Amino acid sequence: MLVAVLLLSACQKGLDNEETVLQARCAASTPTWDNYPEDIKAQIGAGPVAAWRGEVTQVVWGLDDAESAATTAPVIQVFVTMEAPWSSLDAALPLLLREPQGSTLTPVASRLDGDVRMYRYALPAELADVMPPWVTLRTPRGIHRYPLGAGGKWTP
Repeated sequence: MLVAVLLLSACQKGLDNEETVLQARCAASTPTWDNYPEDIKAQIGAGPVAAWRGEVTQVVWGLDDAESAATTAPVIQVFVTMEAPWSSLDAALPLLLREPQGSTLTPVASRLDGDVRMYRYALPAELADVMPPWVTLRTPRGIHRYPLGAGGKWTP
């Protein structure tokens, strides 16, 4: 019995360590748009990237007042319903966003709520007052364009 508890404890520590390493790799990753698939596999690991499964469920443009009520900045929030194993990991694989002017953005924040990960992207200052008609998202599964409606939202 004691041996089983020790083995389970060691396995959990191993998993925790692997997740910590994965989280650090994701945070340090700097993929480029043109070389995204190769960059994320090299910087994060081919196995974890191959295991990534997620479906974009909502894209929202608006002003971000999360930092301070006195400061607002234009942001795009992308909501992705994640599948295991990524649905239970604190690590956030970086997804790239490109707006119509051609700027490639990396997430400035990410949060996992249940199995839905929210990615937040800060838009360039010159786009502060203009809602983009669409955004393009680069994920491990491909490139997808999301047209934003009059209210600044895309939903399936």
